[in-house]
Amino acid sequence: MGLLALALASAQLLPFVDLSLHSNRGSGFGNSAWSMPAHGWANFLAPLFRTSPWQQIVVQKNQYWTSSYYAGIGAVFLAGMALWRQRGWRVWLPGLLLLTSLVLALGDHGYLLPLLQRLLPFVGLFRYPVKFVLLTLFVIPLLAAVAIGHYQHWKPASSRAWWPEFLGGAAILMAIGGILWFARLSPAGDVGWRQTAVNGAERAAILAVFIAGIFGLVARPEWRTVTGAALVGLCWLDVLTHMPWQNPTVDASVYARGLALRDAAFPPQSVAAGGSRVMISPYAARRIYYLSNPDAQEAFLLDRLVFEANCNLLDDVPKVDGFFSLYLRDIDKVLSLFDTNAESHLGQLEDVMAVSQTIAPGKIFDWVRRPSFLPWVSAGQAPVFAGEAETLRALADLDSDFHQNVYLPQEARSVITARREPAARVVTKKFGANNTVLEVETPSAALVFVSQAWYHNWRARVDGRPTMLWRANQAFQAVEALAGRHEIELTYEDTAFRCGLAASILSLVLCATVWPWLAPLHRREAHATFPK
Repeated sequence: MGLLALALASAQLLPFVDLSLHSNRGSGFGNSAWSMPAHGWANFLAPLFRTSPWQQIVVQKNQYWTSSYYAGIGAVFLAGMALWRQRGWRVWLPGLLLLTSLVLALGDHGYLLPLLQRLLPFVGLFRYPVKFVLLTLFVIPLLAAVAIGHYQHWKPASSRAWWPEFLGGAAILMAIGGILWFARLSPAGDVGWRQTAVNGAERAAILAVFIAGIFGLVARPEWRTVTGAALVGLCWLDVLTHMPWQNPTVDASVYARGLALRDAAFPPQSVAAGGSRVMISPYAARRIYYLSNPDAQEAFLLDRLVFEANCNLLDDVPKVDGFFSLYLRDIDKVLSLFDTNAESHLGQLEDVMAVSQTIAPGKIFDWVRRPSFLPWVSAGQAPVFAGEAETLRALADLDSDFHQNVYLPQEARSVITARREPAARVVTKKFGANNTVLEVETPSAALVFVSQAWYHNWRARVDGRPTMLWRANQAFQAVEALAGRHEIELTYEDTAFRCGLAASILSLVLCATVWPWLAPLHRREAHATFPK
């Protein structure tokens, strides 16, 4: 079943794995940042324990990847009952996964994650150990479903048969009391103890009603439909009220297209795909990122004014960077130069990336024009053959002139015949999501530099004939055009996606074909597991 699930998801997984192999992440990328706090397990029973308000929601200290991983007090109780009532590997294996995921979510505090990273280095690709709680939140409902299946077919011989439920419920209630007592003696976080105590008491009351519902489910089979619906409703009530509303809203007007452009000090036509880009200065980006604003709507409006993260997409404005889980390895190396250089040393880097608008030095919202930017597509620069270290040094050197030179890898030396050609020009250009068409005219062989990320899935053709697409200036694209007028086409061809799509379709067909044969077997197995 696991292999079948992987095959069904191949259309997404294979391109993702391919991107991961060419990304900025390696085995040493992950660390213990934003892991579940040492007291994090308590939040499965008392959700507000040691939390603080942050932009209309509450979060744990130093934990901003998720505001809550509360699974519901009823689901936790049922998961415990499944482990007690249904013995066997089909329950114990999920139970082991549950415990393992909870320990891994603690990061270095749990001691298991560093050991796992040494045994399986690829685990170091992932940041924020609290993400392992996702496995926890998959397993708890599965175990809860096993318990419900048991209660639907269970006929207790006497009231004494209920002692595990009494003991389990009492243990959870005592644990909630202990957590609240500890919160009173050792307060932490900005959510007051009274609010934490009221919230914990509500979870305890919901648990008591939930256990009573389980009794009713078993004792009154004829009311099973009503009782089951009531239990589901109680679970929803528990999740919806366990802490302040998890999805604060803002007025839809803040997402209006073109909103930021109306306030920007530059004409919209000055930045467009194939023309130039905008870039927030590192100073402005740091100030906006760490600006504490309790109002979510106002905070987002400030982000929009400077096209922070991916807000530029709402205005169709090209931007140097964005907010991504993975960055291409070479682009990340270039962007990291902005973090290590003073603002006065950014000009040559911004030229390479076709930055025509940036934030004025020492300002946060004041856009200024950069007339020296290199066009998105340029031609005629002289090739300079260099290794990675030398190229990165040139990108960080204030005296480098990328209007005159393009840095290419050493292996291009024996292939490239072009020299500097000032008369070369780009006649037309057309940019799409996965296709770029350029028309170039040059009196002699010339390089055509495209300020677009180099990636191995891009293919180049000159007048319909395949040609080499070179990595230029460490992370961008370059093509050689011979003398004359030529059409250059850059096309994105994702082989991993095509193979994954074929695997997904075949797996889907297999499921549709085999399912009718497996359904009777499933019914017989269910009857054997829960006999009447």
